Amino acid sequence: MGDINIFYFDNDLGAFDEYNPRFVMEQKFVKQIISVLSKKPGEFYTKKTLQRKLEVCSNDDFAYAIELLSNISAISFVNDKINLNFPFFLASDVKKIKQIIIEHLKKNLDIIATGLNETKEILKIHYPNIDTKVALYHFVCGKIFDGFMFDYLEENQLLKQSFLQQNGRDYMIIGYSKEHLCKVINKKLLCSFNNARYKKDSLTSFGNATGNRLDYFRYFKLRQINKLYGKFKKIDRDFHDIPEEEIVFNSLNVIKNIMNGQVVKDNIFLKHLKTMRYITKNHCLNVPVFVGFYDVLQQIQGSIVQNLGEIIIEDFKNVYEQIINSNISCLTHKIDKAQLLNEIWHLYFGLLNNLLVKNKTFARPKKFKGEGAYLKCVYLFDA
Repeated sequence: MGDINIFYFDNDLGAFDEYNPRFVMEQKFVKQIISVLSKKPGEFYTKKTLQRKLEVCSNDDFAYAIELLSNISAISFVNDKINLNFPFFLASDVKKIKQIIIEHLKKNLDIIATGLNETKEILKIHYPNIDTKVALYHFVCGKIFDGFMFDYLEENQLLKQSFLQQNGRDYMIIGYSKEHLCKVINKKLLCSFNNARYKKDSLTSFGNATGNRLDYFRYFKLRQINKLYGKFKKIDRDFHDIPEEEIVFNSLNVIKNIMNGQVVKDNIFLKHLKTMRYITKNHCLNVPVFVGFYDVLQQIQGSIVQNLGEIIIEDFKNVYEQIINSNISCLTHKIDKAQLLNEIWHLYFGLLNNLLVKNKTFARPKKFKGEGAYLKCVYLFDA
């Protein structure tokens, strides 16, 4: 299956077909081709020399794999020479990038932590009954660093979020070698934001990317690609024929009813809120619920821009310039630098989150066997 793990910045993958990268990555020889190309500089292989390298690949299989990779813009051609067309990182690249980012973040960590003081006070005022470090974790790690800051950096022309592909899709592919160092950073990095939404409300979790989190977002993703297992299969026995939006709507209504002191009779939505640990066996809320989060978020965004905006922009520019000059592998393939910037921001804020957890500015996420480390919450536009 090759030795590159593939991830997605997923705006719209579309139907599970020959233009969907998740579908393409499951087909014969696709990952092997990516793996072979990643180990050499760009424009090293032609189609002929690449097929020869694969040895056991028939003409038809090879042609189909190349066609699929072209469908999802994962490869490009310069004359007859092949490049990978997305950011990918080998262990040597990750080592360089991590070292550069950590050096910069450690210099600015106290300034960033101090710059969050106003956000801390906003959260204390609006959510006095929720641990402030937990509230900071959810709002800053998720809503700010993995949400608002993408818009802010895009406005400042430092990255882009939309990557229009063939057949009306919108996504970015990212590759990481399966070498130990790459696995470790992907498992430990706090940059994975899962949201199952109904309008502006959501059942949410934020944490690292180890395993499959027992949450609604992950259930829906596994259901879409027909790879349910374990508890997800049990959940699907009740939810199989129900649309995603209806599941989220009814589950959120159960939470709202419990918050309002209403007696909730047993039903499948209550049952699986318990399965996913949003609610206890005794029908009590088991996660923080941020009612009226939208107005609070607007205040926090203003505070972040005022207190940290220029600091983060300047530091991120310096980090990027250093990385560009460090000769990482994917740059020899002439990839779109906007895509590279997008992934560097993920690495930047993921490592920053880890440091802010370590210095006790944020709450520490809980570890669950086979699921990784994360915390859950609920965001409600109003009660």
